Parts: sequence; C-alpha cells; structure tokens
Amino acid sequence: MASNWHLILLKTFHHLLRDICQTLMKQYPDQIDGLQRYAELWEARGDKHKAAEYYRKAAAFAQQTGDFAQETIDFFLQKAELPGD
Repeated sequence: MASNWHLILLKTFHHLLRDICQTLMKQYPDQIDGLQRYAELWEARGDKHKAAEYYRKAAAFAQQTGDFAQETIDFFLQKAELPGD
C-alpha cells in the first residue's frame, strides 16, 4: 500500500511540474525557462527522448534570439544527444 501512495504522489508531482512548465511557456513565450525546465523534468523522469526534444527546442530558441552565448547553445545540444546519435 505504501508504494502505491508513493506512485500517486510522484505522478501528482509530475503533473504539477508539467503544468508549471506549460504556464511558463504560455505566459513568457519570449523566455527560455519553460523549455529548459520541461527538458529537465523529462530528463529527471528518465524519458530521454522527450528530454532531448525539449533540449533541442531550447537550443533553437537560444539560437533564434541571439541573446545566448554559444556555450549555452552547445550545452543544450549536448544534452539533446541520445546514445547512438
């Protein structure tokens, strides 16, 4: 029974964090925070493909704005690499 409770809490926490990321992206579309946090959320959950997708989106955003150092863009692209890429 305790493990079921633990899984419910983790799922609820994930949904809450996902909602926060979506809110960040909607309310602040000119900021990278929502994309980066979403990538980190998926990475923490172990979903490497979803994490890579959002790291690529963060890298593209950083490139488009021109307000980010190349090191930041490279960091996002490195995080987006999947084994075997």
